[in-house]
Amino acid sequence: MGKRKAAEAQGISIDTLSKYITDFENNLHLNLVCEKGRNCSLTPDGLRVMKELENIVDIWERFCREKGCCQKVCGKVRVGIDLSISSTIPPENVMDFFDKYPMLELEIVPLQDVEQDCKNCDVCISRQPIEKTTDLALIYKKTLSCGYFAAPQYLEKYGCPLNLQDMSENHRLVSRGNVKVYSPDFQRILKEASQVCLVSTSGAAMLNMIRFGAGIGLLPLKFKNEGLVCLSNLKCDTKVFIFLSAKRRLKDIPRVRATLDYYKDVLAAM
Repeated sequence: MGKRKAAEAQGISIDTLSKYITDFENNLHLNLVCEKGRNCSLTPDGLRVMKELENIVDIWERFCREKGCCQKVCGKVRVGIDLSISSTIPPENVMDFFDKYPMLELEIVPLQDVEQDCKNCDVCISRQPIEKTTDLALIYKKTLSCGYFAAPQYLEKYGCPLNLQDMSENHRLVSRGNVKVYSPDFQRILKEASQVCLVSTSGAAMLNMIRFGAGIGLLPLKFKNEGLVCLSNLKCDTKVFIFLSAKRRLKDIPRVRATLDYYKDVLAAM
């Protein structure tokens, strides 16, 4: 994915990464990385070395599990969460979680290009099914029914739409940028709408706009309990799917398993 993203994933500078690669190549007397302008890729030797190193890591982790080593839940777990659902997942019981695992550190990063970004994460929470990839295993899937929501102050000022046509013609709408992926129905409404006041790939940005009265938006029904009004007279068949995945070779390491169990409980309770 390039040196910049590789360096970011390791939390080091590009210069430091380049030095590591050069030292490694010198020690092995092999050319592992091929650079062309700003792009770089692994050479055939680099690919073979990578596969061997992955096998070594697998053997070491299996040995540790068999010997009962490293059973403490400690260290860092990198959790990637799709930007469009980040505001949907509440940090339920997070105080109890960190009380139980005081030596655990979660690094939460946004997933923009899910297929690419998940390669840099231990745990992924996404709206796209990524269990077909060889490196990731599906741990849990959650289905959320949706409805149209508005803030009380918006409805007090502009009234409640009588039907979907009234909503499209006479009300302001708020939407996620990739709405066609999960709701073709709402996409059709947006195309005919008289005023779409916000389009954002960020679920948090969209949610804040709805909360402060910008307009009507599509949200999971769980937001009935969070101060917003569900417009139950408007038909809505949209469902949002959330996928919890983890790297196959890491999912049973104690720190990763504890994180997966936590998010699985959070999703199950939604």
